[in-house]
Amino acid sequence: MIVTRFEREVVEEEEERPPNWAERAVLFVGEWVPGLFRPGVLIAAVFAAVIGLVVMGLCVFMFALGAVIIAFPIGGAGLLIYAHAVAFVLTGQVNLLHEALSELEGKKWLPFLTLVVAPIAGFVIWLQMIQD
Repeated sequence: MIVTRFEREVVEEEEERPPNWAERAVLFVGEWVPGLFRPGVLIAAVFAAVIGLVVMGLCVFMFALGAVIIAFPIGGAGLLIYAHAVAFVLTGQVNLLHEALSELEGKKWLPFLTLVVAPIAGFVIWLQMIQD
């Protein structure tokens, strides 16, 4: 098949079209949460989040038993593990927490703090609901 110069120009013009809404959404999510598009980082983040939430569940169990002094460090450890998972996803790399936090830029601190505080806020709201 013979391709003329006019057909080549048409093909080049089609390749330079602006991205549609789906492509813009993927680019936006990829800019804010690059770990979602890296399978190794995503698997590590899910694994760390599950472990962190299980450890926080152990903290709730210790509170129910009345071992408050033991429950606080267990809950803190669970929160740190969960914060690692959030940092993995937001930086797109599997790093220790202090290295990941040093790489967070100004606008990425809000999603980090929101995602880390959300389980704590949900737990406190749940406790208020079952207390009444």
